[in-house]
Amino acid sequence: MTDQDETLSLFLEHAQLLTELMTHHAWPVYEGLLRDMRLRYLEELAEAGDPTQMRAIQGAAQILGRLLALPAEIVTAAETFEKENRKMPEITLSELRDALSVADSEN
Repeated sequence: MTDQDETLSLFLEHAQLLTELMTHHAWPVYEGLLRDMRLRYLEELAEAGDPTQMRAIQGAAQILGRLLALPAEIVTAAETFEKENRKMPEITLSELRDALSVADSEN
């Protein structure tokens, strides 16, 4: 197994675990907490006057936004990869010839 295969396998395993977490009954509470925190930072950003403070608050709000969006993006990427890379059943050349000859003899 190559490093790339190992990395991909690990990504897919983590995506599966993340899917399980997202179906847990506490997941909506976790997302609600992140949304509330992000909203508070955005409200604070609207009132901030100091540019340094504004950048810090904006950064915190962006990080919380990514924490909200990233799990679904990871799961979607893993699902898409798995759908696009499902292997067709491998067939040998002799099996293909046999199948074609049977089809020809039936016609």
